[in-house]
Amino acid sequence: MQHKRSLSNRERGHSLIELLVVVAVMAILIAIAVPQINSTMSYLRFRSAVSSVRGAIQSARYLAVSQGLRYRLVFTKATSTYQATYESDPVNNAGTYVAVPGAPGNAVSWNGAWKQLATISADTTIQFNPSGSVSATTGALTFTLAYSGQPTETFTVSTYGRVSVTP
Repeated sequence: MQHKRSLSNRERGHSLIELLVVVAVMAILIAIAVPQINSTMSYLRFRSAVSSVRGAIQSARYLAVSQGLRYRLVFTKATSTYQATYESDPVNNAGTYVAVPGAPGNAVSWNGAWKQLATISADTTIQFNPSGSVSATTGALTFTLAYSGQPTETFTVSTYGRVSVTP
């Protein structure tokens, strides 16, 4: 014998009003989360630019000392890029610098592929000597990096190559 069981309204599923309430709550939560996600992404992009500049400075000093050659790091404000160069033949061709191979176009953006750019305060050229000493041939050993909505970071490079970054 077959038993038929009648289903009450609760057992059949959710009403349209219940579904609309769930969708409305989800929309509100998404609207709250999107600005926070954008803010976090902006912060992470800026931290990446700061890390890129700091790493370039430390790498250039390391290369100068380890290879016994003068290196220069040229930061260009207009293009938000830096380029590493080295004195290829200090004995026969002193003062002639060539680009360090490996980077596309030899200039590297500290911003990656993002549309919003972190900007440096001024064009700056830092020279790293084989002895470990550091000097600025253009600009100064202290410069800033700024990014929309983030606190400006100040880079200070000591005359022996220590890099400090302060907000």
